[in-house]
Amino acid sequence: MLFGIIYPCRPHQGQLGGKSDTLPDFCFVLLAFHQNIDILRLSEGSDGDLELEMDFHEAFREEGVKIMSDIEKAVATKDNHELGQQAHKLKGSALTIGYPEISATTLKMEHLSKEGQFAKAAALFSRLKKQMRDVDNVMTEYFSRRSELQKKEPKKTQ
Repeated sequence: MLFGIIYPCRPHQGQLGGKSDTLPDFCFVLLAFHQNIDILRLSEGSDGDLELEMDFHEAFREEGVKIMSDIEKAVATKDNHELGQQAHKLKGSALTIGYPEISATTLKMEHLSKEGQFAKAAALFSRLKKQMRDVDNVMTEYFSRRSELQKKEPKKTQ
């Protein structure tokens, strides 16, 4: 798995061989890839506003902590209805914000809840916990680098 970040930025005048005036306002610069995060989805939802992206992620993270606790409890008590409901909720949130791997894992968990396969759901829950940690770590790095780059970016004059 490769780690990294894609972030929106404005090219500086002359940065690209003097042709920056022919580029759109935003271009995407590749720092590296992380196969489990769709930064473009997050950026589209926020119109490239870093603070709003950070708020989206924080809301997802906070809600995710509660949902993960509910999923863990549902697996332990073998409550297939609650497991399916909570997995569905996390799946939708992850898909909306741009975390497709988490969404795919929770979709599998939904199917396992319908089949009453709690041993498999427990194993999948372990994978889901790791995915949530990985996404949080990558997004923390992403936000940190974006913040640094925004500080270096020339201020827009009106």
